[in-house]
Amino acid sequence: MASQSTIFDTLIVVKRSGQRTTFQEEKIAIAIQKAFNSSKIAYKDEDVNKIYEQVLNTIKKEYKDRKTINIENIQDIIEETLKSKGFQEVYHCFSVYREQRNISRKTFVVKQQHKFLKAIERLGLNNLDESNFNANPGEIQKKFGNTISYEFAKAYLLDNKIIRSHDDGQIFIHSIETIPTSIIDSMELDLQEIESLDTKLASKLREKTTITSYLIEINNLLRTLATEIHGNVTFPHFDVDLKNIILKQFKKTLEDYSNLYFTTTQLDKNIAYDKITKYIYNLTDLEIDKNELSRIFQNNQFLELAFHTIIQTSLSDTKKLTIEALKNFFSFNYPMCIGINFGTDISLLGRIASNCIMKAKTQNPKIHFFFKVKKGINLQEKDINYDLYKTYQSLSLSSNFCYYVFLDTKFNQYAEETCYFPFGQRVMEDNTTLDKKIVGGKGNLATVSIDLARIALKCQKKDHNNMKNFYSELDQALQLATEALLTCFDLECSRNSKNFPILLNNGLWHDGDKIKETDRLRKVFKHGILTVNCCGLEEACIALTKNNEKNEMIEMALHILNYINKQLKDKSNNNNLNFTLSINNDEIISTIFKKQDTAIYGKVTKVTDKDKYQFNYFNTNDLSTIAKFQKYTLGGHLYTRKIANTKELDHLLKEMVNNNIGCFRPINKAMES
Repeated sequence: MASQSTIFDTLIVVKRSGQRTTFQEEKIAIAIQKAFNSSKIAYKDEDVNKIYEQVLNTIKKEYKDRKTINIENIQDIIEETLKSKGFQEVYHCFSVYREQRNISRKTFVVKQQHKFLKAIERLGLNNLDESNFNANPGEIQKKFGNTISYEFAKAYLLDNKIIRSHDDGQIFIHSIETIPTSIIDSMELDLQEIESLDTKLASKLREKTTITSYLIEINNLLRTLATEIHGNVTFPHFDVDLKNIILKQFKKTLEDYSNLYFTTTQLDKNIAYDKITKYIYNLTDLEIDKNELSRIFQNNQFLELAFHTIIQTSLSDTKKLTIEALKNFFSFNYPMCIGINFGTDISLLGRIASNCIMKAKTQNPKIHFFFKVKKGINLQEKDINYDLYKTYQSLSLSSNFCYYVFLDTKFNQYAEETCYFPFGQRVMEDNTTLDKKIVGGKGNLATVSIDLARIALKCQKKDHNNMKNFYSELDQALQLATEALLTCFDLECSRNSKNFPILLNNGLWHDGDKIKETDRLRKVFKHGILTVNCCGLEEACIALTKNNEKNEMIEMALHILNYINKQLKDKSNNNNLNFTLSINNDEIISTIFKKQDTAIYGKVTKVTDKDKYQFNYFNTNDLSTIAKFQKYTLGGHLYTRKIANTKELDHLLKEMVNNNIGCFRPINKAMES
């Protein structure tokens, strides 16, 4: 780790424009890391740190009596250090890149144009690489589009301070390439509510009489939504959503069989056919009134028995058709991941829907299943949906994409429909309206991650007041993160309803169908969530404690989360928006943060001496402790655990209910091995 020296606290960096700024050591490490990445050579993260340390030592030695250093001088020292340490290819990449920047600056006076050119150059050069020769032309074209969009957002749409923080690794703005088009991250689709609206989509859905045609329409909706949503979609109560179409399918099948029966037997249709047709039309559930049938058939036991057989055959066929249609629906390669929340509807139709969902389940990694557990509904043997709960237990050990949502957990006790997204993301109550709508028609608008490990490592260099310095640095990181989120939000709200024809015109987003073309979109997008995601929490606590005692670190971690949670609540109240905290397992981001931190601070035991930052609960399986973490991270904090068999799973689930766990995903030990 770089030795502490006052020279770096007082040395001023003079930029090419003449602007003066404080010396920021981490920028040098990030620049060196980019040069290593450009060279395509195999290297260790520690190699970057060694060059970085040597550069700092050289500056410390040569500029100890100086007050300023030019940016060109820093780059000269980096080049000389790379050459002297034998990294010729990295030196060449750094030197060529530096020269290209000089030419670009002379060509483009406007800073944004200069920045944007970097993206175009990088695209062209990268596609000359041999690894891209066999790439799909469509993939290359998509890469071009994403990169140009990404760099356009950085050059023209985001504040320089925010971009510098992103590039330096203090924060990570998710999906920057989507910012120019302002598409949102994820949302909940409440099909029952959508059907009740006065929209073209609602009319289409209401007109469907078969489960196959209905799910084809939903399939088409999900595919077109990919132009306005770049993340995940979840159905908060899919069993409830399917009830009406299953009933329609049953009634259609029953009517077809009845018509066939009366035709083939050459019975006089006037005897009962018109009354039966009317009876089928008026059915609101699957409960058959035997007394009514007796009156219709005038106590003709032969016709009654025949019709009961037709009913059972129709019901059986309806279930088969539903399962087959759902299998096709679950097998499709969607552009996003889909969450299926279900399990609490106790009506006969709802139970059939849940059974069909489980029987139709596929191993498609794009489809994630969430069974909602609730006392009095499905948790105990006496509960009407207990059989569904037991069936799901076996099912959940045959796949890594099955979750449990515990509705009796204190922070889930808002409504029966409380739901989760794939990978444990969560969107909860809306503080911007009086009715505080819980689910459906809302989603996550944008996400920014902060590197807690980086903050802790920076404070570890101080001789005293580690925690005071940590919270001071954390405040700055939170300010940057929320500013970035507000920028994304403002850009989304600056559009009009024409930019979101699927989302708003169809009423998929809460109150979207009421928006006028001249209305500001803040009226509807304020219902969404702006998420701050924490990375490197465990590593931060390791860096901040001397003896790494587990209980001490857990208490520290909970204190940090509670502090962030309170800060975000204040941000929500001050802006009349919904900021939320999450800890989600994004391996890409945790790897990026870790690599950058290793470049700056070297190999730090139990912190940067790993491939990526960890996503766990300090290796504890104490459920009461895990529940405390989930309590503070209402934006999502998934708990996973290896399970050997259904007996162990059943016992663990009951313990989770008693300990206020919010969301859990079991991992089958046998499948993992």
